[in-house]
Amino acid sequence: MFGGRGSWVNVFYGFAKALERRRKIEARLDREHGNKEEYTVLEAAAFWDKDKETVRRWIRAGKIETVKRGPRKTRIPRDQMINEPWVRRR
Repeated sequence: MFGGRGSWVNVFYGFAKALERRRKIEARLDREHGNKEEYTVLEAAAFWDKDKETVRRWIRAGKIETVKRGPRKTRIPRDQMINEPWVRRR
């Protein structure tokens, strides 16, 4: 009744784990960078433990949505910092 792949128990467990992961990421963002709505490329690179050129490459490839605040002011919205499952830590 509750076993097998795709049962509602497995779906709920996956959802609960995703929510917990999101809470942890939000808490870490607040702790390390303050409660901001947008982050610089350098802040994102430090948060994800990646090189700033890697983050810029992701932006050019369209993997990260950004907000332009001027000719040299690219900002990454908070939801992009939290909801990027393809970012793997070193």
